[in-house]
Amino acid sequence: MNHKLYFPCPVCKRVLLVEYAKTGKPYCKCNECGVQLFVRGKQGITRFYRLLGELKIHGDTRDLINAVDYFNALKVLLADIRGKQPFFGEDPDLNLQEMAILRQIEKVKENLKEG
Repeated sequence: MNHKLYFPCPVCKRVLLVEYAKTGKPYCKCNECGVQLFVRGKQGITRFYRLLGELKIHGDTRDLINAVDYFNALKVLLADIRGKQPFFGEDPDLNLQEMAILRQIEKVKENLKEG
């Protein structure tokens, strides 16, 4: 295939690139979850390609979905770090982590605005 195809991970929903085995059969792998999806048999491969056509996930869509997923993960991480701050006083290491995540959130926001 000359154009790239994408399929969502059945576990984390991250959009994955469809790759091809030496036999030409399609497969996907999610490095985030460790999931591997192999499509076999003529009928299964035909149904898989039909499903890909219905999903209509293209490269720019994939990048957008992954950026939104990353943005949401950063917000969860930020809430977790803020929840670990001691009731009295502050933990300087947690403050540094919070600042780094806030900077990254701003970068992702800017990228989303540009895209």
